[in-house]
Amino acid sequence: MSSSMPLLLPPSPLPTTLFIILVLPLSLLLLRLALRRNLRARTHDMPPSPPKLPFVGNFHQLGSLPHRSLHALSQKHGPLMLLRLGQVPTLVVSSPDGARDVMRNHDQVFASRPALKPAKVLFDGTTDLALAPYGDSWRQLRKICAFHLLSSIRVQSYRLIRQEEVGFMIRKISSQASPTTSVDMSEIFYSFANDILCRVVSGKFNREEGRNVLFREPIREFSVLLGKFYVGDYFPRLGWVDVLFGSMERAKKSKKRWDDLLDGVIQEHEDRSAKGDDDDDDKDFVDVLLSLREDPANHALLTPQTVKALLMDIFSGGTETSYVTLEYAMAELVRSPRVMAKLQHQVRGIASRRKGTVTEEELDEMVYLKAIIKEVLRLYPPAPLLLPRELMEDCQIQGYNIPKKTRVIVNAWAISRDPSHWEAPDEFKPERFMGDGAMDFKGNDFEFIPFGAGRRICPGMSFAIASLELALANLVYHFDWELPGGMTVHILRRGRLGKVVVGIPDKAVLFRRPDQIPLPAKTCNETTYYDFCVSSLGSDPHSRKADVKGLSTIAIDIAISNATNTSSFAADLAHNATDASLVAVLRACATKYANAREALQWSLEALSTEAYDYAFVHVSAAAEYPNVCRVLFRQNPRLAYPAAMARREEDLEHLCTIALEIISLLG
Repeated sequence: MSSSMPLLLPPSPLPTTLFIILVLPLSLLLLRLALRRNLRARTHDMPPSPPKLPFVGNFHQLGSLPHRSLHALSQKHGPLMLLRLGQVPTLVVSSPDGARDVMRNHDQVFASRPALKPAKVLFDGTTDLALAPYGDSWRQLRKICAFHLLSSIRVQSYRLIRQEEVGFMIRKISSQASPTTSVDMSEIFYSFANDILCRVVSGKFNREEGRNVLFREPIREFSVLLGKFYVGDYFPRLGWVDVLFGSMERAKKSKKRWDDLLDGVIQEHEDRSAKGDDDDDDKDFVDVLLSLREDPANHALLTPQTVKALLMDIFSGGTETSYVTLEYAMAELVRSPRVMAKLQHQVRGIASRRKGTVTEEELDEMVYLKAIIKEVLRLYPPAPLLLPRELMEDCQIQGYNIPKKTRVIVNAWAISRDPSHWEAPDEFKPERFMGDGAMDFKGNDFEFIPFGAGRRICPGMSFAIASLELALANLVYHFDWELPGGMTVHILRRGRLGKVVVGIPDKAVLFRRPDQIPLPAKTCNETTYYDFCVSSLGSDPHSRKADVKGLSTIAIDIAISNATNTSSFAADLAHNATDASLVAVLRACATKYANAREALQWSLEALSTEAYDYAFVHVSAAAEYPNVCRVLFRQNPRLAYPAAMARREEDLEHLCTIALEIISLLG
């Protein structure tokens, strides 16, 4: 599970304050020098590299989907490229041979991870498994996970939990289904994945208690934090910028929330153990880790922080892998009636209707089901760019010299769509995984590495696959999924399927007809804050007839209004305040919101000329300015942050997020 954590590196794009102030004035002047440096690198047996800009290196060549941008670059410069992302040399691997060199032939020297800023905060200096550097401690933790938490025996011991949670999901769909009711299948899939992990990690719970719900928001925030751009990760001397704009404070806040939740779970298990209420046949992950910690050989390794870091790995990696893959599987099946019919014929022929459900004992016979899941993982690997590695010593691969400390990114998405290894690579053809000699995802076939390979292969893939197979088999067993006539399905590039419409039980209908959904609602469905987006855009009467570009303009206009009003609000508070420190902070807040307004106005100018990348950069900068205001209040503990300003800050952050996500749809 850990290799599927939502850490998509490298992030893009670069914030405005760095890109415009520090870069553009020098870029054109020094581009010739950058080209010469690239030529000199080639003469020293370094991998080929696209032309770089001063200071930012190759950041300008990354779009909103880095795996696609890097794939396009590899088509021109080769399957091994040496990029410079800021100050960090980065080797990008886009071929099975290159992946084999990195993850098998030279696996040990490529087995470490870079020290990323969010990981240091969230995991207390990377005490987890997914992002920790390679060394003795990591090897011991890996052994504990492989033999005690995620072994085949342990995974099988949770089959009853999987069966119960799949049954609950099916009943939930049936109870909500009607000829006219819209059901959010994304939320159902997410709840299913989250609830299984809650039970496996922390034990059985009553849904009325809401423990499963408590973990959902921290997991989502965890994903955002690990995917966020941190200046210090690429420009070490500018790490103070992350502090200034509140990024590190946000990570610390998330860490505190995780600590509070997991401390409570661990204490509950310790109290139960002290009372002798343990059941050896019903041990969850926390029980196992606490039991191992009693061994003197493990006591120094399994500190309270390490235990919590491992649990955070499992929650974040496991949830994302399962629910996103289910979404993609249902999308491909519903637009491939032939494949759907063939799968249902097999599943219903093997499963007994007298049982009322598909059981895990029957899954081994469902070879077409397994082929479908493999094909979904090929087309949509959970982490298109595998978690970054870091070279521990100088190494030579394929005749190229790779220096120590080079960061390494394996583009699993590009490898799994390589036409030299896959026939019709962009087509959904599960049959390619049937028959003798079919590829598998266990790290031996480097043309197909959705879970990675080598020492850093995802230890939780068996756990994830067991849940996916059982869920998908029951979804097609209990319901007939079809599309109304004339309707088409589009796999959205951001990975969200949005709202799924289901009909009466045993006759589920997936997705609304596109022309029946107003464009603002359909566009908002691509954003993080759907309800807020609909209500905000709906407040402008022009939104009903606007296209996507027009909707992005409306979102930015509303954000400008927010920034303008908040700047005036802060200035008025400062005018009426008597405390000198409060006056100074409020005036600074007024200035920052004015800066946000100015950045948003620049983004409108960029939109008008269809310079969408620059518009994205300006809105990104506007979203960061209000964080400075909150940080200033926190640096003065005796000053209370006005509740009205906190609400305005949150609204502006949501509006900027919505604007960014709509701009991403434009190109």
